[in-house]
Amino acid sequence: MKRIALVLCLAVLSFQSSEALVKFGGGVQGGVSFSSFPEPVSDFYGTGFGGGAHANLSIMKYFTLRLNGDYFSFSSDKDKLKQLILTSNPGIPSDISVSGASASLIGITLDGIGRLPLSGPVTPYAMAGLGINFLSIGDIDVSVPGQGSTSVEVAESETDFGLNFGAGAEFRLAALSIYVEVKYVLIFTEDNSTSHIPIMIGITLP
Repeated sequence: MKRIALVLCLAVLSFQSSEALVKFGGGVQGGVSFSSFPEPVSDFYGTGFGGGAHANLSIMKYFTLRLNGDYFSFSSDKDKLKQLILTSNPGIPSDISVSGASASLIGITLDGIGRLPLSGPVTPYAMAGLGINFLSIGDIDVSVPGQGSTSVEVAESETDFGLNFGAGAEFRLAALSIYVEVKYVLIFTEDNSTSHIPIMIGITLP
């Protein structure tokens, strides 16, 4: 009977110990991203800005699952768009104005994060994951002096599967942690793959 009680006590202690390693957290992030859209769309887009929120599930001391939700916006190069329109339509006056055509990207990803077992306030880590991406480009609005304006559809919205991998460093403070990371996000769009490289700064509680 004493042996059975001892085994039960050890089992309870083991469960409590493993349970203590499982932690939940969450926070927000923001940063910049460098786009690499398929040609010829890539000629009109460059750096974008975005942010989002994340939820962490720390399974072990050096491994965490992170669910990310991010939104990025990439402004179009209006001068290049105007030149393209004038070249394609010789009869249009040269004093037209062009607006719109911003690209937006919403990504929902699940990443695995593996930390290096180092002591100190800074912990480097590597990460990899997969997710779903929603891509859209707004209409081009062209205004002709004295003739009003018109909108031209650029492309239909897409929902595509994607992969990502990257690296970062986490700075642990008393009540929160701050991380800086860079990722390469590959999106399998319909014709050619699309990619972007976000550099993000995030805050996680607890």
